Amino acid sequence: MSCDEYNYWYESHNWQPIYCRLWLMLDKYDNPDGGHPNPQNYFDETAEDWVITDNCWAPETEVEYSGSLNECGVGTLTKTVTATDKCGNTAYDTQTLYVKPRSDFEVIFPVDVVVNCTDPGSLAADRTGAGYPEISDDDCELIGVTYSDERYDVTEGCYKILRTWKLIDWCVYSPDLHSRYPDVIVDDRLVASESRCCIHRNLKDDGDGYMTYLQVIKVVDDEAPVLECAELEDKCITEGCGEATVVYNLIQSVSDNCTLPVDMAYRYRVEDASGVEVLLGEGQVLVASLPAGSYDVRLIATDRCGNEDSCYTTFTIRDCKNPTPYCYHGISTVVMSPTGEVEVWASDFDAGSYDNCTTADKLILSFTEDGESPSWTFTCADIPDGRSQEIEVTIWVIDEAGNKDFCTTTLLLQDNTGNACQDSSPLTESGTGLATPGQKEKGEGLRTPELYQNTPNPFSGETKIGFWLPESMTATLRVMDVTGKELYRVSGSYSGGNHLITLEAGSIPEVKGVLFYQLETISGVLNKRMVKVN
Repeated sequence: MSCDEYNYWYESHNWQPIYCRLWLMLDKYDNPDGGHPNPQNYFDETAEDWVITDNCWAPETEVEYSGSLNECGVGTLTKTVTATDKCGNTAYDTQTLYVKPRSDFEVIFPVDVVVNCTDPGSLAADRTGAGYPEISDDDCELIGVTYSDERYDVTEGCYKILRTWKLIDWCVYSPDLHSRYPDVIVDDRLVASESRCCIHRNLKDDGDGYMTYLQVIKVVDDEAPVLECAELEDKCITEGCGEATVVYNLIQSVSDNCTLPVDMAYRYRVEDASGVEVLLGEGQVLVASLPAGSYDVRLIATDRCGNEDSCYTTFTIRDCKNPTPYCYHGISTVVMSPTGEVEVWASDFDAGSYDNCTTADKLILSFTEDGESPSWTFTCADIPDGRSQEIEVTIWVIDEAGNKDFCTTTLLLQDNTGNACQDSSPLTESGTGLATPGQKEKGEGLRTPELYQNTPNPFSGETKIGFWLPESMTATLRVMDVTGKELYRVSGSYSGGNHLITLEAGSIPEVKGVLFYQLETISGVLNKRMVKVN
């Protein structure tokens, strides 16, 4: 670093001290005891210079002092001597003392220093910090000391503070004086630093009561900032299957021992799930248009001293639009195989379901919401009367993003061969779906009880089972598994008409899959099938 590095400062402040031995030698006239000079001493020293005579005898004298000095010790004092003879004749004379100002205070300015920003006190403008001017020979001056700081980033270390000291002797300073006299170098061995060896810091005021000096403070820092990334919410694509625009503030918190958050520099890197870089950017806010997928973000914070910290966060752009399911309407007939069981696929009921992002061949079709039942195997147990049974089925359509929707349709399961399933259910005395009339109901025009399909079906939370009675009678509703084990029962006396029983999943919590329910009255037994899912 050359002595001229801050040339602009010296030129703008007219800072050009000089050697002046004569000005330094004037100090020998200073009051040896320090403090303001005592004007009375000057009057006393010249007392013998007064000559008082009279034509007859020596007159009597009276001495009076007038005038004053200001706080700078500057002003005018008058000594008046009045002589009176014995005849009353008087005469007087005055001696005037003019005290003029002289500003010749000396200063040793603080040296250039290197400080660590982790110690806040190291920048203080005092003797425990970066230093303070040492003022001497200021007996007749009123010195005011101020300073101002300018901060500059540098490549070495961290930054520099240029501290401009300004000293004013208010006893002589005049703001109207535009051309200042050069200050005087007292001791040229005291310099600013090794790198600014031509800048002398021990100076004497040249009489104008104004002095400036530039101190350089180099601030170093090797402590990295502390950065925490924000948790980023997922972004949805709800229209089409293109890109989504994301706007994320990536910072949760940031702190540094020297640099304010607003003065930090940030940059980020975005990678997709396979680790391929898709985006580089500057700043703490990520703005981008990206396709659906998962992304990793690395954010880097750099303080003004070049120290860095990084953090990681993630976000996902998801397809949030449900697929559109289409089922064949009406009744789809499936014939029981001679083996007594048949596998039915959910895809058999698909009538062209589609999705905004997932192609049709990648859609999952399932009988259950979890997507794990692409097919069901039906047996003779699903045909209570051994001949045919209508079964309501739910077809779930699930896309690659996990979005799902369903449609319902009806399956007619038949034993057309007539010998795969027995024509009576092992769970019922009759299984036609309508009660077999007893002796009391054989009269013409009489109706028998009816049992309706539960809704919803399949169910997970609760389902409702409805039935109709032609007249008041006792009825029992049972729910059984495929082995005929009774899981639930409700009995009572019911009036004629429609009735609705609510079956909660908690009543049969340990089972799922195909279940049977039956209504038993004096007219016989009615059976139907339902499906319980998680």
